[in-house]
Amino acid sequence: MTGLNERNILTHELIGLEVEVSNDTNPYNINIRGTVIDETRNTFLINVNGKTKRIIKKDAILRFKISEDKIVEVDGRILVSRPEDRIKKRIKRGW
Repeated sequence: MTGLNERNILTHELIGLEVEVSNDTNPYNINIRGTVIDETRNTFLINVNGKTKRIIKKDAILRFKISEDKIVEVDGRILVSRPEDRIKKRIKRGW
């Protein structure tokens, strides 16, 4: 089993990862930082200092912390799908 890295993050379990919203159509969501506690087809639930914030995937650019010194930025539109379906989906990468 391979570990989490920038090449497999799109097909990896995201619950439990540290995340920051770097851009969003809702300006109040920008710079929200916390831990992903749940994921639905269209949203992430993020624990921010004991409060739960719901972020719409298609409207956000997200930065996931995958190790102490590595952060990966992902366009939320790529993540729109049920988590169990996204893990199975083949994704064409541009890099």
